[in-house]
Amino acid sequence: MELQMTFRDLENLIESNIGDVQEQEIAFKNKADGLQQHYFASTTNNDKLSLIQDRTNVLGCVNEQIEREIKKVNAFISEMENRINHLENRTRSCCNKNDVSNRTKLYGLTDHINAYIHNCKEEVELVKTSSLQFAKTHCQDTPLEGLGRMMMTLLEALEEIELNLEKMKSHMHCINWKNKILEEKLYNKRSTP
Repeated sequence: MELQMTFRDLENLIESNIGDVQEQEIAFKNKADGLQQHYFASTTNNDKLSLIQDRTNVLGCVNEQIEREIKKVNAFISEMENRINHLENRTRSCCNKNDVSNRTKLYGLTDHINAYIHNCKEEVELVKTSSLQFAKTHCQDTPLEGLGRMMMTLLEALEEIELNLEKMKSHMHCINWKNKILEEKLYNKRSTP
């Protein structure tokens, strides 16, 4: 079998082979581009994995540091709770003693004030009765003289009441001052550890 190829057949064969080679070249380029993209993607993924691993290590260190800080804070909170309990116990015992003492003083002061008010009321009643007696005994005087005497008696009684009120104000001021000092002492006892 002899092959008889003409120049034209040879030319057609070369052109078809060139077309096949060009198609294979295009396919090779496409595969090379795909492999290159895959390589870059895998390199990027490896870089990302490495970065994630580094960040995980850093987060692990931060987590350990946070746990140490949490332990410190818990120890501090426990210490503060113990101090607060200690202060509350000291304050309760101190307040219980002072409450009884303050209550006794307050009851004594209340009794003293009530007695003083009762005495003032009695003095007012005494002034009323003495002014009525004065008016009855001096009816013989002229109305102007009787009125003058009655006004003088009332003035003396009012001056005595005013003097008693000033004494009471002074006594109340002294008691308030003592209470203020006691409150400051109690506050200072509560605020000192």
